[in-house]
Amino acid sequence: MIKLYLTFLSGELTDPPWELISEYRKQKLLAQRNVLSRRQSLCAELLLRYAMKNCGIMPETPLVIERGENGKPALRGKACCFNLSHSQDAVFCAISDMEIGADVQLIRRAQTSLVDRYFCRDEREYILASPEQNTAFTEIWAAKESYCKASGLGLICPLSSFSVLDSKIAARLWHKRIDNYQLAVYCEGGISSDLQIQTVDQDALF
Repeated sequence: MIKLYLTFLSGELTDPPWELISEYRKQKLLAQRNVLSRRQSLCAELLLRYAMKNCGIMPETPLVIERGENGKPALRGKACCFNLSHSQDAVFCAISDMEIGADVQLIRRAQTSLVDRYFCRDEREYILASPEQNTAFTEIWAAKESYCKASGLGLICPLSSFSVLDSKIAARLWHKRIDNYQLAVYCEGGISSDLQIQTVDQDALF
């Protein structure tokens, strides 16, 4: 089971439901000074609660989120596996009964310095051959992030140490462009090519 949810920030969260927010999230919010980052983080957890209820999984109030061995956030009791990501106005949530990684990236200019440093040869060739190099660059970047996040290794896993175009990895990847954003999901248990994503209005999260 894999379910994907996407929302776009629209206006201020003037009266956030603090009683629903996990201690894990509150600590992150306290450490963040950037207004947009705080809105993204808060909306991400509200989207997770929405996703759980939509899948018939009753969330605790508040959620209890713990860090695993590699620091990957997980729900107490593993009611489900999840991964969250945000970029500018987009907030993305993936939930599954298996470990999963998800990433959303605003499409940005392909930077040669980043490609040379973090991408493998076949990935560089893929970008250069694409008629939309910025989209291809962001697609590869999001796919790499989702692969690392699925394992919980994050930045501990060097992005240049693997290619997401490798057949074994590519078979477990899903990616899609929505508006100016590139989304990617990696699941070790495999993933369906016709996987659907549900777009949720921000007001529905409360």
